[in-house]
Formats: sequence, C-alpha cells, structure tokens
Amino acid sequence: MRLLKQLEVLSLIILLSVFAVGKEKQISAEQRNIDKNLKVAPPPNFVEMEPFTVSVIKNGSTVAYLRIEITLEAHDEEGSEIIQYILPNVRDAVLVDLHGAMSNLWITGNEPPMSALKKRIEQIIEQKLFSTGEYAINGKLINRDMIKAVHIKNIAMQHVNG
Repeated sequence: MRLLKQLEVLSLIILLSVFAVGKEKQISAEQRNIDKNLKVAPPPNFVEMEPFTVSVIKNGSTVAYLRIEITLEAHDEEGSEIIQYILPNVRDAVLVDLHGAMSNLWITGNEPPMSALKKRIEQIIEQKLFSTGEYAINGKLINRDMIKAVHIKNIAMQHVNG
C-alpha cells in the first residue's frame, strides 16, 4: 500500500514536471514571436565635451565662474565620429561666445536659467558651425542635422565675493 502511494506521488510529480516544461516552451515560443515584432532602438551616440569654466564679468569685474559640462548627441555613429573631429571648433565657439554673453544672460544678479544657457549653446553651434551651409571633412558631409540634441550634463556657479 505504501509503495502504491509513493508511485502515485511520483507519477503526479512527473506529470506536473512535464506540464510545467511544456508550458515553459509555450511561453518561450510566444515570447520569441513578440521579440520578432519588436524594433530595437539604436544605441545613443553621445560625444562628451571636456568641462570648461567661463568667467562672468559685470562692470569690469569677475562676479562669478560658470563651470559647465556639455554632451552632444549625434543621430548615428558616423555623425558621432564627425562631431569628434569638429569638437575643438565646437568647444572654441561655445567658450568664446559664452564668455562674452554671460553678462547679458545674467539678470539682476541672479543666475541665468538653465533653459537660457541651453538655448544659447544650441544657437552658438547652429550659428558658428553651420551658418555657411554644408561642407565636408574627409569626404563626409557635415550639416546641422548631425547633432540630434545638446545636453547640459552638469553646471555649477561659483560667486566671487568682493
């Protein structure tokens, strides 16, 4: 009698195991069908600029320092490579322009809003690098569509006491 009960339990375990494995295969097949229909987004193509510091001058005196880290996002890997190539020009244009523009962005002693800084940086890139239209570097066309987005990664203001 005891042996019969053990066989029943063992049979039940085997039956449940087979059912569970079959169910697992069914879920896997369903998952594979779902996975085939999903489109995989391409990985982002970020180009990080070296952080830089801009002095903010009001009435001939330095009133603050702005330290900013910017990341440019390209549409694709080729665009990312081209941006790397022109990055010194981008950095120079942003640094020179912000150095002159920060006192104008500085409103009544308050720090300029992040949105104003971001918009200014986007304008600098647009005006300084792409104002002459399209041109090529090493046979690769450069145009304003290369840069998908400008991201301000980090920003810090240090006020000068005095």
